[in-house]
Amino acid sequence: MKLNQLDILGVCETRWGDNGDFWSDDFRMIHSGDNQGKNGVGILLNKEWGLQVENTYHVNDRILFIKLKTSTVNMIVIPTSNSEDDEIERMYDSLDELLGISRDSDNVIIMGDFNAVVGEGQDNQIIGKHGLGTRNNRGERLVNFCKQSNFLITNTMFEVPKRRRHTWVAPGVTNRYQIDYVLARSRFKKQLTNNDKSQFSRCRNRQRS
Repeated sequence: MKLNQLDILGVCETRWGDNGDFWSDDFRMIHSGDNQGKNGVGILLNKEWGLQVENTYHVNDRILFIKLKTSTVNMIVIPTSNSEDDEIERMYDSLDELLGISRDSDNVIIMGDFNAVVGEGQDNQIIGKHGLGTRNNRGERLVNFCKQSNFLITNTMFEVPKRRRHTWVAPGVTNRYQIDYVLARSRFKKQLTNNDKSQFSRCRNRQRS
């Protein structure tokens, strides 16, 4: 956070049991998990943003919703492509419900591991020119969600060398995928700046999130 001058950082696969909210030095960590220590998501905020938290919704071990004074931040991990469609749809249904309690004036940010490939090529101004790979079924579902809810996939909007666009490398192979995204409401497009500086730090299993 300090090195990259980040205000807010989303973390997935924390594998921490239950829910929590604590301060460490000048940083506030809010996390959502379960008693089995599976999955788990968290949002780390610097002091300025940590003091602006109005409410938190620990939905489950894959979805965390934080209401700030001027914004809303969601951290999400969508199940992998091996999961049943019903499980995926439940995640999107939960997102729709959370959006329903956000103010229209809020700049809503949804970030996390969507386990989806939206691919290359501009699409209706929802996807920029700088995606990676070929769109899969989960990617199509994410694009449809963005169209219905008026979101942009921000990390496809800025020119980044292809070698730096991936967020995950499958263990034992050289194929690289972009499956982690930051979504923002379309009407805030002019406020976007290049997030490459904070782009998905390398983590365990060679996934960047």
